[in-house]
Amino acid sequence: MASSSSNVNASVDEYYPSFRKFKDGLADLLSRVTITKLVDFFQYPISLKNEIIKDENDPRLRMVENMEARGQIKPHEISALLDACNELNFHREISSVKRLFEEYGVKVKDPKTLERQCFETVSFRKIDSQSVHMCTMAILENAAKNEIPVPHLRLHRTYGKAKGGHIILQSGLQFSCPPSVQKIVLNSFGEYEELTDNEMIYLLVCVEHSHALVELQLRYFLLPESIPVALIPSHFRQKNVTVSWVSYYEAFHLNTQSGRWKSYLSERELNHQDYVTLETRIKARAQRTTDTKH
Repeated sequence: MASSSSNVNASVDEYYPSFRKFKDGLADLLSRVTITKLVDFFQYPISLKNEIIKDENDPRLRMVENMEARGQIKPHEISALLDACNELNFHREISSVKRLFEEYGVKVKDPKTLERQCFETVSFRKIDSQSVHMCTMAILENAAKNEIPVPHLRLHRTYGKAKGGHIILQSGLQFSCPPSVQKIVLNSFGEYEELTDNEMIYLLVCVEHSHALVELQLRYFLLPESIPVALIPSHFRQKNVTVSWVSYYEAFHLNTQSGRWKSYLSERELNHQDYVTLETRIKARAQRTTDTKH
């Protein structure tokens, strides 16, 4: 059995101890030839390829670490690795990898455990490692497969963009919103982030797949003055889904009939002049924060 590597992020192993055994077993199956072909198949940069192959400790474990970091192996699924092995005609390796995963891969055997994991807020936090984010993605994917409600999904300073029906984190990891998510909160507290009207539309289209969604809340972003009504998914009107914008100065909700923001306090729609004033204050605050950091 390959020895454990001190470079492997321990977070996944903490959540899924058996996955460490899978990774050690996978490392034992790799050779210099298979590593080289897998690196080329996954299109790793040349510099990284050289680092892996020339690793003085164990190139096999180094390769496993990189496949994990890039989502090519996960505690609950290894389809990317199996696809690569199939394309590269690693038929013997495929059988061995499948046997390993059958023994050590993560399977949801107890829905009640999953319910407990989802009962409180499921979060992607900037302070957490990519491995922890992968564990969170595994929880969401298993919740979707088992139709487990997710009351609150929170992205704290980790939202990157929405594209092709997926939310892409700043780390590059991406996931689909499970149908059972009820509330999604994107929080950019402490960082200046601006979304254009097109980016807002991509986000709305992405989260509309969450059929249980009651509210999408964006906190401390600078959002567009309005959103074209024709591009707002009908799901938001039919299901009366609330889209909230919480700025540092006031909170609003989206009028899906007009595409404009309405104040929670006064129920008055945000006009152009009010928006310009708010935009100026948000940008000035962001600049002060930047100046303080430097």
